[in-house]
Amino acid sequence: VSQAFSAFKDESRERESNLVRINNRLQEKYADATQLSFEVPDGKIVRVDRTTGLVWIDLGEADHLPTRTTFSVYTKDHQGVGRGPEDIKGAIEVTRVFDSHQAEARVLESDIYRPIAPGDPIYSPLWEAGRPQNFAVVGLVDIDGDGQSDRDLFHQIVKSAGGQLVIEVDDQGQRNPSKDEVRIDDTVKWLIIGKIPDASTITNKVEQQAALDIGKHHSALREEAREQGVRDVTLADFLNYMGYKPRRRVWRPGDDVPFTLKAGARSTSTSETIGGSRTGSGQTSKVYGNQGRLKPPAANGSRP
Repeated sequence: VSQAFSAFKDESRERESNLVRINNRLQEKYADATQLSFEVPDGKIVRVDRTTGLVWIDLGEADHLPTRTTFSVYTKDHQGVGRGPEDIKGAIEVTRVFDSHQAEARVLESDIYRPIAPGDPIYSPLWEAGRPQNFAVVGLVDIDGDGQSDRDLFHQIVKSAGGQLVIEVDDQGQRNPSKDEVRIDDTVKWLIIGKIPDASTITNKVEQQAALDIGKHHSALREEAREQGVRDVTLADFLNYMGYKPRRRVWRPGDDVPFTLKAGARSTSTSETIGGSRTGSGQTSKVYGNQGRLKPPAANGSRP
């Protein structure tokens, strides 16, 4: 009897696993086909000054809007904010908050064929008036594509907009907090997925183990997210949705190689001999493959 019951349990578990895999595949196909979005715009553009590259939005002090918050700008006939990057036509960054529901922002990016205009919706997954947003993140975080970790910068970006990373898998493959302490639930808005390294292409044993651990946690977190109906999104799309534009740095504090810019045939330091190799010696871990200010005029019922 005990052997029969054990066999029945094993068969039931196998059937359950197969049904879960089928359900996950169907969910992925449905999401890809419909691209549904349950997000709503955070505000809208109310005025545009194309000369200075400044815009004004209908959010301000009463909305607890911090400066340097970035938003993506959508077309008026968008199919749903946070649905896909194809509806995004620009990005802005808040530079000054001066009224209850009014702030100034500079244009970070715009499309000349779809210029930013009054009435355009703005959106950021990181910010919501008076309510912190929770996220989970797994994978390597390389924001500017230089092959080096930007995890600290990512923390700053999320924190500055009032967001929180409640679950994180770091570059060493450690999950913090552990699965036993915190799991993805309905308080987590999105699971953000960075680059998942391929352990088979890495020769360094420590880095290879880190890649294996990251892959393991990636699978586990996606499973948790599906069970709770939490959406997963790539890091690149997440940055697009929030309107963030990377600023690539040639040199980082702490680099061993001194920062020297070459200007034509002139040496950058008085004691340096012109000539010789100009190639850098730095190595990268294989785990990583408008200044003007205008106050908007008072509303008079006419178009600006």
